[in-house]
Amino acid sequence: MNKHLLVMTLILSLLFAGIPGGAYGMTEGAVSAGTFTDVRGHWAEQAILAHADWDLFSDQDGKFMPDRAITRSEFVQMLHETLGIHMQYFRATDIMEYFQDVRNEDAYAGKLYDLATMGVIDERGAFRPKESLRRDEMVHFIMNALRNQLGGSPLNGVAVPSSFGDEARITEAYRGDVVLAKQLSMVFGRGGNLFEPDKMCTRAEAAVMMERLMNTIKRFTNHVLITVSAQPETDRIQMELIIKNYTNEPVILNYTSGQRYDFALLDASRESLYTWSADKLFIQQLSSETIGAGESVGYSEILEGEQYLVLKDRIAYMRASITGQSTSFPIEPEGYVIPVSDALLD
Repeated sequence: MNKHLLVMTLILSLLFAGIPGGAYGMTEGAVSAGTFTDVRGHWAEQAILAHADWDLFSDQDGKFMPDRAITRSEFVQMLHETLGIHMQYFRATDIMEYFQDVRNEDAYAGKLYDLATMGVIDERGAFRPKESLRRDEMVHFIMNALRNQLGGSPLNGVAVPSSFGDEARITEAYRGDVVLAKQLSMVFGRGGNLFEPDKMCTRAEAAVMMERLMNTIKRFTNHVLITVSAQPETDRIQMELIIKNYTNEPVILNYTSGQRYDFALLDASRESLYTWSADKLFIQQLSSETIGAGESVGYSEILEGEQYLVLKDRIAYMRASITGQSTSFPIEPEGYVIPVSDALLD
């Protein structure tokens, strides 16, 4: 990618991260220039009116056709409008930099270019604009958008949800996004604990996902976000805990010793196999740590070599803990647990 595009992407990430939903230029029902004639009483009526452009989706009779499969180009336009993106470039853009089956004169080309530059649409080569969008692919793009707006991963490992009964049908590259979306209560499936990832996303479902995307952004705005991850490799595992302050004020953590965090590796029964702090001594002294507005603090440890290899096949979960207390935000005293097998959600 050209250098000027990299700079613009970084600027957008900084501008959008932590901005309340109202700052995106979106208000309830603001997208529609007219009134759809076939959505009254529909289960997705509110989301459709808020996030579906009347000029784009209505036919000659003003119908939205909520149960029709959404095309990939329609989805791009809906997502772009929902995020309220306004990008400026230092030279004329050419969609052929990203996709060979889209022309610059296509109505959605500029919006697709923006989303591709931001990494939200991360495919390259062929975009297939007229094709319908699979449900698992739709979730992948939505989660890309969420990460972009939050400036990183939104994973908060408080709870581990059960997987969908048809998880094996989810495209492998999107499986982590679907699990994460379920953990964030952004997807619930279609009944019987089935996600039906290979079914086509309907227009109504796309509108509802836009609504849930914006609500999730608002949920994390002005909050302290705790992110945990574990990256297992052949001969080692890296464990990480990040505390990100999305509020407008500094937050303070208070400690009774020199220890500020801990990591534990657990088996399938959540019994401890390894605890990072077990063989360490910490000074007993009151201390505090301040995380400024918009700032973050991270802790990372690696278990490797023989000590890791003897445990490797038995590791099912990782628990990350904050050993301090804070009046600024709640801290889970039992720590934050994630499955190691699904830990590569970033």
